[in-house]
Amino acid sequence: MFLQHGSQRKLLRQAFLDDDGIAMTHFRLRTQLFIATLLIICGLTGALLLIIRHTVSVETERQVRDGTDASVRAFESVQHQRSSNSRALPQCSPICRS
Repeated sequence: MFLQHGSQRKLLRQAFLDDDGIAMTHFRLRTQLFIATLLIICGLTGALLLIIRHTVSVETERQVRDGTDASVRAFESVQHQRSSNSRALPQCSPICRS
């Protein structure tokens, strides 16, 4: 049995609106508790994801900074060794340079 478009709308209006046209919120207690629990879980999950995102961002930034600093120190050390070796070479005899 199919309902006409107007009667479908009337049934929906009766199901969700009271006589004054205000939306009814008469849900069973079990449904209300389920919705409240669902909202709490969603809120906590969202907050936890934001905290994890921030923590990962900070840790990644720290690791990149530490790695970059280590690379710069290694480069400066090699550069210092090369400059020390190049200064020492002219002082050596020709046998030393080969």
